[in-house]
Amino acid sequence: MKMRSWSRIQAILLRGAVYLSAVLTAGILICLVIYILVKGIPHLSFDLFSFTYTTENVSMFPALINICLASPILQKMYPCFRHLLILLR
Repeated sequence: MKMRSWSRIQAILLRGAVYLSAVLTAGILICLVIYILVKGIPHLSFDLFSFTYTTENVSMFPALINICLASPILQKMYPCFRHLLILLR
């Protein structure tokens, strides 16, 4: 009887540790996302999404178009890496 109560207490403690770890991980992730957004959003401008790339505007739009075009091609060429391409989207 004593062994059952000890394993029950141990299970409750371990479950609590898992829940605490999950809450801490989610909290840290939320803090990181908020930090990145607060620091990054003020630096966004429409010049970042123009169709032409220059050294002044350093546009990301041509790179985004290339990624969107290359992903389906790579999925057809390398079906074994499909799970990696899904993660990159």
